[in-house]
Formats: sequence, C-alpha cells, structure tokens
Amino acid sequence: MTMWLLVDLMNARETTAISICCGAVTGLIAMTPGAGYITVGGGMCTGLIVAAICNPVMHWMDTKRDTVNDVLDVFSFHGECGRVTLLTWLCADAHSTCMCIGTTCLPHEERSHG
Repeated sequence: MTMWLLVDLMNARETTAISICCGAVTGLIAMTPGAGYITVGGGMCTGLIVAAICNPVMHWMDTKRDTVNDVLDVFSFHGECGRVTLLTWLCADAHSTCMCIGTTCLPHEERSHG
C-alpha cells in the first residue's frame, strides 16, 4: 500500500481513500503466492515492482471505461498483479521457509524427507 501511494505521488495523482484500498488489495494479491518464502525486504521489493506496474495499468484502464467493462478493476488487480507476482521467486529466500506442525516450526534443515 505504501509503494502504491508513492507511485501515485510520483505521477502527481490525487491520493484518495479508494487509491489506498486499491493499494492494500494489490499488496495482498502480490504477497499471497510467496507468503512463506519472501522476507520483509523481498516483500518490499515485490510491492515496489507490483505497484510500479499495476498502478499505471489501473489508471490506463480507468481511461478506457467506455470501451472496457472492468468496473471492479479485476483485470488490473488480479490479472496484471497475478502475472507480475509470478516473478516472486526472484525475491524468495529458501532459508526463511519453515514447516509448521501444530505450534512448532521446523527449520528447513530439520524437515523429514520421507
């Protein structure tokens, strides 16, 4: 959401409550595929990339309202954001993953492979 607002400010757009909500939804969509594999720094990097790509696409789709029926911004959020988050493997950290059993998390090295 923060990166979304920064992209809005860099492009001299008005920051509104709808824009903040759009940024929050985009952040959730972006983080879901890599939820267990991305560190905080990787999450910020992914947020910056997604906001930089999806924000202009959403505003471009707003100019096409009369020809494209995308009232809920499904294409610009889920379509573009989902496509961009396929690249979350670039920010993934294999050492930060853990497998949770009940309330105990086993580090990557202690997992049983059988």
